[in-house]
Amino acid sequence: MGRALILATFFAILSGTASGQDVGILHIKVTLTGAARTAVPVAGHPLLISDNPATSTPRRVVTRADGTADVRLPQGNYTVESDEPFSFEGKGYQWTETLDVRAGRDVVLELTVKNAEVGAAPAPKPVAVRKKDEAPQWKDNVVTVWTPQSRGSGVLVDAAGLVVTNASVVGSATAVDVQLAPAVKVAARILAADRTRDVAVLWIDPAVAAAVHPVPPDCANERKELEFARIAPVGDVCEVLKSAEKARQAAQPPVAALLPVEPLRTIPADALDAAVTRRAGNLNPYPMSSADFDIAFFTPVLVKGAAKTEFGELSDYFADAPQVLLIRVTPKMAEAFWTKVARGAAYTQGAAIPAIKHFKPGFARMQAFCGDVEVMPIHPFVLERRVSETDATREGLYVFDPQAFGPHCKSVKLALYSEKEPAKADTRTVDPKVIDRIGQDFAGLN
Repeated sequence: MGRALILATFFAILSGTASGQDVGILHIKVTLTGAARTAVPVAGHPLLISDNPATSTPRRVVTRADGTADVRLPQGNYTVESDEPFSFEGKGYQWTETLDVRAGRDVVLELTVKNAEVGAAPAPKPVAVRKKDEAPQWKDNVVTVWTPQSRGSGVLVDAAGLVVTNASVVGSATAVDVQLAPAVKVAARILAADRTRDVAVLWIDPAVAAAVHPVPPDCANERKELEFARIAPVGDVCEVLKSAEKARQAAQPPVAALLPVEPLRTIPADALDAAVTRRAGNLNPYPMSSADFDIAFFTPVLVKGAAKTEFGELSDYFADAPQVLLIRVTPKMAEAFWTKVARGAAYTQGAAIPAIKHFKPGFARMQAFCGDVEVMPIHPFVLERRVSETDATREGLYVFDPQAFGPHCKSVKLALYSEKEPAKADTRTVDPKVIDRIGQDFAGLN
């Protein structure tokens, strides 16, 4: 549920029964401290909020990428509890806390190791994504590998945090993320990538990897393929693992901090289909622009109504209608100055020549801000789109948690960087009306 939806729902419930002075704001922050003594925000953790005594079903909120959630509540006594345990360093953490909310006041609830109920780690539930040529059956030790250009699968093969995947999945990427469960995604280091064998070895934090049971390859039987993901013959895997182990001795340890993930709440298929039907004839994305780029905002309804070609190789990912906000950034078309001058000169001689346009500099990266706070994307996809046999451009497909943007932001800004000037930001403010319409789209799906 997006933040805009939460606010809209609460206001609808409270209208006529409570004024602005009768409510308070509950600020929730969930963090865990592991063996490295570093505070790690718990992202994507579902919490249930019940009033005491209960007058309705519990309200469900999910923490953002920074482990926080803000809820507007009428004055009263409430119980906040985990909807499910959170797996961290081989243990399961969950919370149950009771507190009072006072009218017109802010209340802060910090959920940490100190007030957690600690038990056995829940069974991991990896995200079921795969390359097109892989088997559809998935096991608990298969992880998802994300790059700015692709997604694929891998297998944890060592308790030290070594993950084997295809070199073709990694491609030319320098940044790779590994997702072990719906709410657990971390950055990985690339230790080795053998293009000939099509094997790559990644390294993730061992404490995070403890949630998944490793499957060491049987190097004594090199005729077998690595089981579950069918990545490569074991002989090839073992050879690349040798190189990776040497590289690991000199490499900086991977970062343990959790990265943003898709909201755990899914969109009912019938609700999405009904929303698309209602919007028939009005399924265009919400547009804005900068000097060099055309920008389009897609909610799940607009993604569902778009052609698959809109999203290139990632069409399969978006076909699943994840509850996310997609921001697409495409270079504009422009005519070169001297070409325009020559065409004008030809026109004075009676020759009407159509404009000859080329793409402006390609997309490099984007930053998004809620007020002055940067919002980290779930996936910062950057794809190459070929427009002719000789011309190609790079565009951005950035995926965000819809809770990140809403009325709580004084403003929403996008800082855009081109390949031509990668250090110079072109910052634009998003029209508040667009943010409102995005919130309304998500509200209509729940």
